[in-house]
Amino acid sequence: GTNGKTTTTALIGHILAESGKKAFVGGNIGSPLIGYVDGPQEDDYAVIEVSSFQLQWTESFHPAVAILLNVTSDHLDYHGSFAEYRRAKERVFVNQAANDVAILNADDAGTEGLQKRLAARTLLFSSTRVVSPGIYSDDSRLVFAPSPLERETYPLDMVKIPGRHNVENIMAAIMAVRSCGCDPLAIIAAVETFPGIAHRIEYVGEYRGISFYDDSKGTNVDAVYRALETFSKPVVLLMGGRDKEGDFKALIPILKEKVKELILFGEASDAIGSMIGGIVGTHHCPTLQTGIETAIAAAATGDVILLSPGCASFDEFRDYKARGQFFKDMVKALAHD
Repeated sequence: GTNGKTTTTALIGHILAESGKKAFVGGNIGSPLIGYVDGPQEDDYAVIEVSSFQLQWTESFHPAVAILLNVTSDHLDYHGSFAEYRRAKERVFVNQAANDVAILNADDAGTEGLQKRLAARTLLFSSTRVVSPGIYSDDSRLVFAPSPLERETYPLDMVKIPGRHNVENIMAAIMAVRSCGCDPLAIIAAVETFPGIAHRIEYVGEYRGISFYDDSKGTNVDAVYRALETFSKPVVLLMGGRDKEGDFKALIPILKEKVKELILFGEASDAIGSMIGGIVGTHHCPTLQTGIETAIAAAATGDVILLSPGCASFDEFRDYKARGQFFKDMVKALAHD
């Protein structure tokens, strides 16, 4: 999917391990799949994150369980159009057969048409409505109904990582690991101990009563939207980096609802500002460092400062991890002083 791949991949690996199964976790995160293929392959399962860049060149890749979490606009500077980007994502299912499992987001606009084209058994997940066969949110629990005669429930308070998007990630993970034979009670225990991943709405610390969150992995518009949904306190939002031709106008409603001040930094500062500058108080900064300093000056006790760039990092940093670490180091230095 566009967002949630790393969290869901890591969560599935965590549940499998906590359920007593041996799992290799890698691909687009950690160890490359090609290296694992050349090894002894002694694990019960390989849990693989794959990107659109990888999928567009695959020929024989055949997952027993394949998940498409969501598809929103990203990497259009590379793929050329949203249709081509989506087509690359959907290649994850191309070699599946009737005895495989395809897990789809029922709330994604392209799911209905995609589902009709798949050979695999399809399971759906939704955070907004009842779906079948699949999993959905029902008040204080998740309900998994793999067939009309089967029903399992999972308490929502087992979820410790923030955001509706993470509930959706957990829904997809539950169906994946149930397809691998994991016990529901073991799944609940594993989800309760899953801490999330670094640089994805990660709490960094507090300074002068201001809470700081690192969402440096939020490199597209939808990721920023999902991050902002998480907060009820006023947000000072840091956005910028290298633009990937994102449609930042899609953020206007959530900016009006959640954001107190908008701090734009780096190469994309002017481009983003041309679309959403002035919707709330807006500041332009040449670098992330000056952006952080400006955000602190704009924030008050009780506010949140959120780094959720909506852009790639390559104008200043080698990757999103280095950008997030720079943010965390600045915050920790302030707190120490």
